Amino acid sequence: MSRTAKSLAPLGAMGLILFVAIAANTQEESPSQEEPIPQEESLPTKKAVWGSSSYIVRMSEDPVIVYQGGVPGLRATKPGKGKRIDPNDPAVMNYAAYLDSRHDDALAAVGGGRKLYDYRYALNGFAAQLTSEQAANLAVAPGVVAVEPDVGVPLDTLTTPRFLGLTATGGLWDQLGGFDSAGEDVIIGDIDTGVWPEHPSLSDRTGTNPNGGEGKLDYHHIPGWHGKCVPGQDFNASNCNQKLIGCRFYVAGFGAENLDPTEFLSCRDSDGHGTHTATTAAGNHGVTAVIDGIVLGEVSGVAPRARIAAYKTCWRAPGKAASCFGSDRAAAIDQAVADGVDVLNHSVTTSQTDFLDQVQVAFMFAAQAGVFVAASGGNVLGEHQFASVASPGPWITTVAASTHDRF
Repeated sequence: MSRTAKSLAPLGAMGLILFVAIAANTQEESPSQEEPIPQEESLPTKKAVWGSSSYIVRMSEDPVIVYQGGVPGLRATKPGKGKRIDPNDPAVMNYAAYLDSRHDDALAAVGGGRKLYDYRYALNGFAAQLTSEQAANLAVAPGVVAVEPDVGVPLDTLTTPRFLGLTATGGLWDQLGGFDSAGEDVIIGDIDTGVWPEHPSLSDRTGTNPNGGEGKLDYHHIPGWHGKCVPGQDFNASNCNQKLIGCRFYVAGFGAENLDPTEFLSCRDSDGHGTHTATTAAGNHGVTAVIDGIVLGEVSGVAPRARIAAYKTCWRAPGKAASCFGSDRAAAIDQAVADGVDVLNHSVTTSQTDFLDQVQVAFMFAAQAGVFVAASGGNVLGEHQFASVASPGPWITTVAASTHDRF
């Protein structure tokens, strides 16, 4: 099946994928996306600057995925309908380099600062460590749309395919040709705490752990995938396979110097949350679950034939729960779009009211490029002890659970 002529049916499965993968607590969400995605120029601007040493800066020019030309000598890079961008295309590379130079110019104009990331594909901007004065000057500089503090937010923390009706006669799995077809060739980008690659739900072979190299290969290579398996602490490129097809990590915003001693400076998951969300979304079908030697039955991801690309952006500091900084998440979204994901899963707490923070704006551009974006409703109680809903952007499918089958 070609990457550009994929059936919408597997993407329909992605909606349910994220109903579970994101609702991996019990308070997540649901809305539809009937409204058209707004164009960048229709968005109001926000230039608030708060006291922080690290900031995310959004620039006014289009990112790669929506650029339709206009800069002398630089061809349009917006992909055609149903297509993905190719980060190795000369037009994309040239325009991305141009955006980087504009970021450097803006930073130099306020006296410099330590740049953490350049955003080019799903967002045009950068993250940098700045003084309050530099941030204030950037906020009123020509070509700057927004300057906001880079802050950390917590993760959101199963219900089964049976509970959702996927396994019933006539259910979604039946409609997609059975569990052995559900999610075929769809790539899910999971923005979370990484993965434990040896997990059997991430194996690409029958009868082995992911890196066993034995048994029957169950998955084929997907053409047009640009993702990579980035090596790091206790994680090698060989830890990826044809099921776990990519893994990258982003720590500049959080700061590697702030990591808990038991944390891995790599894609490897020390928290468990990312492995949980990734395998709930797309873990292999019929994997035996064993805890402390006790067999608990078989488990399956909601779209068991989908592929997983993990983007680790959430990290643990000593004595604290995992936290996810906006600059790291924006970098992951930016790269995931360039890599060629079909779906982005974001099981991370966000604002309940602000859809103009730069992570939400990056999701908007990703959605414009045809990426299905699903986010969790969150676990935060409102003023009157009613559960609130995060990720309010209309371009995001926000998923929540109103009930469950566990008592």
